[in-house]
Amino acid sequence: MARDAYDVIAAFTKSKELIQIEEDVEGECVDMCKALQDWAAEERMKEKLENLRAIINNLKLSAEFCLKLMMFI
Repeated sequence: MARDAYDVIAAFTKSKELIQIEEDVEGECVDMCKALQDWAAEERMKEKLENLRAIINNLKLSAEFCLKLMMFI
């Protein structure tokens, strides 16, 4: 995609991700396929991290519950 067209889209949508991609890319054109693939990979990583955080929180709550339960035994 031509750099000028990309600049217009990034400015119009006020997308932080598009602006960051533009800052990371040099030259006259932006490879939108690669940009979208990179964005999708980052989103999948964010989702995995959120899932891991949820699992850790559940384990903490389970451990706290077990400790409290042991106090009554």
